[in-house]
Amino acid sequence: MSLLMTNGLKKHYGGLRAVDGIELKIEPGHIIGLVGPNGAGKSTLFHLLSGHALPSAGQIRFKGRDITHWPPERRVAFGLARTFQRSRVFPNVSVETNVRIGCFLEERPRLALGRPPTRAKRHRRAASVDARVERILNETGLDPFRASTAGELSFGYQRLLGVAIALGTNPDLLLLDEPFSGLSPETSSAMAKLLVRLHDAGVTLFLIEHRMDSIVTSCNRLFVMHGGRLIIPHPTSSPEGGTRAER
Repeated sequence: MSLLMTNGLKKHYGGLRAVDGIELKIEPGHIIGLVGPNGAGKSTLFHLLSGHALPSAGQIRFKGRDITHWPPERRVAFGLARTFQRSRVFPNVSVETNVRIGCFLEERPRLALGRPPTRAKRHRRAASVDARVERILNETGLDPFRASTAGELSFGYQRLLGVAIALGTNPDLLLLDEPFSGLSPETSSAMAKLLVRLHDAGVTLFLIEHRMDSIVTSCNRLFVMHGGRLIIPHPTSSPEGGTRAER
């Protein structure tokens, strides 16, 4: 079963067809790239998939469920998270607290259901969150900055922190909107290595990117979007090396 599917997905703004009948299938375990010129509809597609915009027509299914009209927070709790072109961090608190907030976004829907947790359950939950925060800080290379205020980080490390916050929600599918944009060679290399580690850990990744060197290095499937429509996938390099075309 596909992890995510869209059927006839459309988003129109008056006479502008930003997304025009997208038929998309994302299988588990891939790193998928989406490229295309400015105005092709890439960010609008991400807004639809993440719930930040509702479609004019069509359906979105994730893990077998129809999520077309779900709000963003429900999609996050169900395992679909995203980052944005502009870093969305909490600038006045520490890096560690930012990651904890991401973990809370995943925990909150469960806390709202059923009976209040017992003290033992609260302790187990706290220990689980502590372990997840430590793992994410190490995976993203942010552990040395854990006590730093997020607003003090460089632009590149704020991009990494945005990914770390999204990882706190424990996603099955992570949408990354231009993760390499504006990064230095150092942080670009760190981001590429992080994506491979996440792929190896079982997270499916779908990313918009304009830097073709980053797409070729990081992705094992590539879609091209133009005029609100998807063009046939092109071959690209896999993280394990070599090239392959998946259609």
